[in-house]
Amino acid sequence: MTDPEPDDLQGRIAAMTRRRTADPLGFLADVLESVWLESDEADVAFLWTHRSRVAPWWIDNALAAFDTVLADPPDDLCYFIETHAGRAADSDGRLYGDLSCLGWLRTQRDLVQSLTG
Repeated sequence: MTDPEPDDLQGRIAAMTRRRTADPLGFLADVLESVWLESDEADVAFLWTHRSRVAPWWIDNALAAFDTVLADPPDDLCYFIETHAGRAADSDGRLYGDLSCLGWLRTQRDLVQSLTG
């Protein structure tokens, strides 16, 4: 059974943050799907910047999820990225010929961190 949602905005944000912190890989999947899936670099920048203006707590949670997953990536990271971000690795586990899947995820985290300010 889950806790009931608080009626106030700060309480709701805190409850969402707790859920996202408890499942960083699941939340990162949501982040990748909502920002990267079917997006080019310009779309990613636009979507991320827009989110940072309307929901800065979401950005904080997303950056924390990136950091947690980067610190302990799943064994199937390439499949995870392909499934949730639409970026497919080649047979050598490389994205776009030169980045490993972990390198791609780290590069994307650095990109959005720079957009965050």
